[in-house]
Amino acid sequence: MDKKVYIEAGAHDGVFQSRSLQFKNNDDYYGILIEPYIETYKQCCVNREGGLCKVYNSALVPFDYKSNKINLELHPCTAMNSIIKAPSENYIQTIEVEARTLQSILDENNISVVEFMYLDAEGYETQILHGIDFKKNQI
Repeated sequence: MDKKVYIEAGAHDGVFQSRSLQFKNNDDYYGILIEPYIETYKQCCVNREGGLCKVYNSALVPFDYKSNKINLELHPCTAMNSIIKAPSENYIQTIEVEARTLQSILDENNISVVEFMYLDAEGYETQILHGIDFKKNQI
C-alpha cells in the first residue's frame, strides 16, 4: 500500500471521541476502523467509509479464540458496550458479533506497516494485541 495506514478499534461512529478523525480527508492516509456495535458501525460507515477508509463490523479477539462469533453486552450508553462474561443488570441486551483477529483484517488488506493504532476496547486491548503477528507487521 502506498499510503500510511492507521487503525482505530472501537471506532464508535467515526466522529464522537474519534482518535483518527484528523486523518479523514488526508490523502496520505488509509484507515481501518473497527466497531462491533451495529448501530454505531452503520453511523461510522456514513461518517467515514469511502476511498480513504474501510469500516468493519467486528469484535477483535486473540489468536486462541476458537469461535467466529462473540457475545457483546449492550449498555444503554453505547460508549460503555463491552464483551463481558457475566451478565449485569446495567446491560440491556446481548448481541452476537463476528469475531476476528486484527491480523486477519491486516492480511485481508495486505497491510504490514501501521503508522498509528488506536485501541478503545473497554479493557480488552491486551486480547486484541494477542491477535497480531508482530513478526509480520510493523506497528
